[in-house]
Amino acid sequence: MSTALYGQVAEKDKGPCATETILKARTEGYHSLSLSEKVQFTLDLRKCEPNNLRTAIKKEVNQKQIEADAKESETFVGKTSSFAYCVIAVVLYWAFV
Repeated sequence: MSTALYGQVAEKDKGPCATETILKARTEGYHSLSLSEKVQFTLDLRKCEPNNLRTAIKKEVNQKQIEADAKESETFVGKTSSFAYCVIAVVLYWAFV
């Protein structure tokens, strides 16, 4: 982000609490991060200095992920639900054959 001050463009210092991985986790949820990004997210959160800000970011990311998981569970999609469909199909096949 940049701001203009008297016709000059100054680049804002993002700081340790506004890295790319933290912003991605805050907007898309924790599960959107790859394994290396999850490690980087944890390291970046440790560098985030005010403890209350760190706690607020964790709460926000967790809440976003809970909402995304709840929305996904309503539609019964994903790996677990696909497995459940297969198990149900096999059980019904065995029951009626």
